[in-house]
Amino acid sequence: MKKLLLSMLCMGSIMGAYAGTGTEADPYTCAEVIAMGPNVDVASATVKGYIVGGCNGAALSSAQFSANPGTYSNVLIADSKDCKDYNQCIPVQLVSKTDLRAAVNLGDNPGNYLKELTITGQLTKYFGVAGVKAPTAYSLDGAGGGGGGTTGSTTYTLASTITSGKKYAFVSGTNVAKPQGSDKTYGYLYVDNATIANNAFSGADTYGFTITAVDGGYTIQDNLNRYLYQSGTYNSFNFSASRTDGDVWTIVANGDGTFKITNVAMGKYIQYSTQYTSFGSYADATGDMPQLYLSDQAATPPAEVTEVASVAEFLQKQLTTPCKFTCPLTAVYQNGSYLYVTDGKNPLLIYGRINKTYKNGDVIPAGVTGTFQNYSNGQLQMSSVDASTFGDPTAGAAVDPEQYQLEEVSADILSAYIEVTGVTLTAIPGDAKSFTMSDGTLEMTIFNQFGVSLGEGKYDKFQGFVAIHSGNLQLLPIISMGETPDPIVDETGAFFLAPNAELSFAGVKLLNADGSDTSADSKSQGQSLVGLNFTDKDITLSYSHGSGEYYAAAFGNQVRWYQGEVATITPANDATITEVFVQTVAYSKGAFTANVGTVTGEGTSADTPITWKGSTKEPLVLTSAKQIRYSYIQVKYEGGLHGGVADVAVDENNAPVEYYNLQGVRVENPANGLYIRRQGNNVTKVIVK
Repeated sequence: MKKLLLSMLCMGSIMGAYAGTGTEADPYTCAEVIAMGPNVDVASATVKGYIVGGCNGAALSSAQFSANPGTYSNVLIADSKDCKDYNQCIPVQLVSKTDLRAAVNLGDNPGNYLKELTITGQLTKYFGVAGVKAPTAYSLDGAGGGGGGTTGSTTYTLASTITSGKKYAFVSGTNVAKPQGSDKTYGYLYVDNATIANNAFSGADTYGFTITAVDGGYTIQDNLNRYLYQSGTYNSFNFSASRTDGDVWTIVANGDGTFKITNVAMGKYIQYSTQYTSFGSYADATGDMPQLYLSDQAATPPAEVTEVASVAEFLQKQLTTPCKFTCPLTAVYQNGSYLYVTDGKNPLLIYGRINKTYKNGDVIPAGVTGTFQNYSNGQLQMSSVDASTFGDPTAGAAVDPEQYQLEEVSADILSAYIEVTGVTLTAIPGDAKSFTMSDGTLEMTIFNQFGVSLGEGKYDKFQGFVAIHSGNLQLLPIISMGETPDPIVDETGAFFLAPNAELSFAGVKLLNADGSDTSADSKSQGQSLVGLNFTDKDITLSYSHGSGEYYAAAFGNQVRWYQGEVATITPANDATITEVFVQTVAYSKGAFTANVGTVTGEGTSADTPITWKGSTKEPLVLTSAKQIRYSYIQVKYEGGLHGGVADVAVDENNAPVEYYNLQGVRVENPANGLYIRRQGNNVTKVIVK
């Protein structure tokens, strides 16, 4: 009967219903839905198939056939567990903030991979083909629930006390907190709606957070066994696969049935914000403190750790449970949460907070532990790392980039450290961080992930890493390509931030205007500049802690001067400060105020730098109104020992000649290229051939 009806439908126009088929008792197969074509329009029908992956892109061709496709918003079902052809699959929409999505999506539930899913919803065009949208009911291997209601998998009962090792849901009114997905390392806890009756409700097991007594309070772990912790000024949560600073909470019952759950390190307590419809942890009264509902499910035991002996084995297994390397790894490059390593044969990107700093060539001892993640439709990496497994390094051989032509770059060398010579960069309109790079035979997108200096033009070489984003290959540069602001300024003091060529990662130095070092290297990301004096000619620049919770610090190729923090520019030798120019960069958020003079410029991008003008022999005090990100500060002044008549008296012809590259680093024997030539106070750009 079903085949006869289907044949009739294929010969005529698509009808609004299929009598006698597509019911819960007699669901459609995936093949039958595919045959209906992309213009199918059925208000409600039931389809059955095996969950074989998901789509992490805009088209069905972005299908990922694995337990971790990198998406939470959909799954793909097929008639066979062995299906690897997206043309034989049905995409199923998982609507945000529903229990069905929480229970079915592979991001939170990799164990659902290859389970049989029976789904009821609207048959309509989805990903350009016939699919299921707005589902209303489902079952997984015979057990299930509704789409907008509850899954019925777990019962939660209002609690008045805490028992260590039990799972609890955080509830405010009818809003129940749900965990962030496995691809997130921080965030607020957004909510689903719960139907509560007689001080109980039924919902997804993922709502349960395990609370465990430890010294000083409790730890809180989500459904992925990640610890919730806080750091810095943020009111959101961070997530770590291992114990870390800031993960201890005190829990005190209030008289109204709620609990005050306070982060010991930050002094903030968990509240539901009606403004942002999420749970965060705040220093002041922002919303409602949560009630706790005890889960009838036992706490999830820690996942078994699988040992792997190489990067190739780790990538081949693709396990979303922890894997431990039994071999040492060698660091190639580190920038923030990005750590590129190699086992001597294959490269790997490790993403996450590890509380360790490594430089190129450092050997990391065996034991590194984390899980496999297919991020952004193809970026295969290790995430959800256990920071405690990253040991102290020993010295090893430096890792040099491998030589490639663009035509040789493919997903087969993902995360490889490469060098391409003889390239041209062209800006992509409307995208300040992306460029097109060509070597004369092929073009490829480069994305400025690490904030190096980039500009259009022809360059001798590119150095960086192979990456994938949204299924597309791209390259991430780690060396500057393009002119930075001139590191030498005649007759004025200037403070420039430039990459330090001696470091193997994006470390920085602040340089004097003549290219000499001002102070110690900033050899770790986010090193504080408070307490350091940067002196050039008759001017000293220093930073101090103001009303904010952060301070000025060096990050990669920029300084971040946080809101409320103070920079003081002090003239000496009777000098008079007349102008201060601050070259802001992308993601800067505002300007500063001054104790004297006038400030202009919004300071919200590289195109809106900040300028102070005035006249003062006294210290100029500048306070950041919002976070300012900048690449250099230039200070102009009159008088002093280095200005006026003193400069005129210099015999330029007899002064030694010095050369600097465009990053302000002195070069003893310049080779072919563009350099800064300085003789006395005469400064020019020259091309050395």
